[in-house]
Amino acid sequence: MKRDALFVLIGGFSIHLFNGCFFLWGNMAPYVLSYFYYFGTDTKIQLSDAVVITPLLCLGLMVMNPLVASWQVNPKIPLTIGSSVAIIGLLLSTKVPTFSIFLITFPIVLGIGIGFCYFPPLQCGWEWVPQKGLVTGVILGAFGFGSFLFSFLA
Repeated sequence: MKRDALFVLIGGFSIHLFNGCFFLWGNMAPYVLSYFYYFGTDTKIQLSDAVVITPLLCLGLMVMNPLVASWQVNPKIPLTIGSSVAIIGLLLSTKVPTFSIFLITFPIVLGIGIGFCYFPPLQCGWEWVPQKGLVTGVILGAFGFGSFLFSFLA
């Protein structure tokens, strides 16, 4: 395998490792909701309110992924936009005072950012590495491995 192909695999793996945080909401939900209950203004919040986060994350991913996959642009553009949007969404969600605003900043903005960043690593991998199955497995495996790895941190 050529050096450039290895860099493409490492880069795609790293991007999807971050995107794998998508699945961490189940671990974080009780802590985030208790924060809004005790320190925010949402004293009527319940654990059942957390159910809406995952579908909103999926919605952002499912809307943006096909749009970005159809673009005929340099992959750096959607990766830059998507990673910026995702990080801004994460940072904003740490500063919001209510759960209703959190429903915009965390699942929607983060889901859109992840949707931007989902396809370009695969596209680059398929272009630079001849073993397309290997590329797909390594990069998409990182998407699932990210939640496993970061669950210890969360």
